[in-house]
Amino acid sequence: MSDIISQGTILIRGDALLPRSMQLPSQSFAAGWRRVAAEDRGELDRQIKDAAWTFFYQAGEIKANAFGEGEKAVRRALDRILADPELERFNCMEITTSKTGRFLGMPFVTLTAHARQIQEGATLLQPRWTGNRATQDSANEQREDIQERGTHVVHQW
Repeated sequence: MSDIISQGTILIRGDALLPRSMQLPSQSFAAGWRRVAAEDRGELDRQIKDAAWTFFYQAGEIKANAFGEGEKAVRRALDRILADPELERFNCMEITTSKTGRFLGMPFVTLTAHARQIQEGATLLQPRWTGNRATQDSANEQREDIQERGTHVVHQW
């Protein structure tokens, strides 16, 4: 199995909002994703907890297969997982299993992943990159303007 991707590997979106105190080495991996090695997993959990943030684990699994052996097959399976629309709503993913096998004599790789979310607070919120970015950017500008003036907005439902 690949040294780069193994059980416990965490991939974090490049644009994910993370605690400022977080100082964990990561490597650029796939387009828009950074890799945290499986052996750094405990340190990642500790830094998130120390910052009083939450590392959510989503119950539904994402699974992908790719024919072949070695690094190329693992990359193809991982690309299929990263293309899954379920991941669009979350800022992390964790590889939970990686297996090799044979089907009619042909080697294949199976990766299983779970979506994860690193965020402040104990209630799972909608990540900032889902939905309409222009609307969200406008709302962020409005919030900053309100903070500068020291006022607040009361929303009517």
